[in-house]
Amino acid sequence: MEFVTPRVKIKKGGDTLELDVFAYANSERNEAFIVEVKSHLRPEGITQLQTILKRFRQFAPEHKDKKLYGMLAVVDASEDLRQEALANGFYMAGIHDEQFIIETPKDFKPKSW
Repeated sequence: MEFVTPRVKIKKGGDTLELDVFAYANSERNEAFIVEVKSHLRPEGITQLQTILKRFRQFAPEHKDKKLYGMLAVVDASEDLRQEALANGFYMAGIHDEQFIIETPKDFKPKSW
């Protein structure tokens, strides 16, 4: 990614969209990632990321031509919730000892929003 920033707040009219981490590349990749960070993943965290991804383009139309992906970065998650997140097309990452490690299987097919 060419641009990575934590704690993004976008305001449109009287509404606000908050992102834990936003990253994008304008090069040949032309992709954007929204990362939701959770200490303990719960089902609501998956729903929250889905909602953010659905609303993103109305808040940031300048990124309308990019493939948009979601990622959950978690300290702790049950295997069932990890599988649910992957089934929803989200990348998974673990946060361990202050390191961010992608934990997505090789055969994973991400969902572009």
